[in-house]
Amino acid sequence: MNRKTAPLVLLASLMITNPLHAKPQKATDADNGRTIELQVGQAFQLTLGSNPTTGYRWVFDGQSSGIVVQEGKPVYAADNPDKGLMGGGGIEHWTFRAVKPGTETLRLEYRRPWEQAVAPANRVEFPVIVK
Repeated sequence: MNRKTAPLVLLASLMITNPLHAKPQKATDADNGRTIELQVGQAFQLTLGSNPTTGYRWVFDGQSSGIVVQEGKPVYAADNPDKGLMGGGGIEHWTFRAVKPGTETLRLEYRRPWEQAVAPANRVEFPVIVK
């Protein structure tokens, strides 16, 4: 290998092994309980069925040891936005990122935020292992 190609080979190998370029892990509420394995820097995208017109929304319990952190706010997308259906359901997209090695469980509840004494309509938990 000559001096001109060595830096290019090094750069290419770093890009391939860099977790920031790793594909995000994906899951839905149907995957509840599935263990998610991530590399430091890798994203985890969670898609959850939702209908905010009922007052319900997914709430992250916020209990985190800093191994995985939420990135931004969840984004809602209606199932049929072109039809303009009032009260129609959709999905919430959540993104989390692995920031340091360890194990943590992400917990989200589908509830009306003002009804604290009422059991949630749904719950999901994802054990996460970050290497």
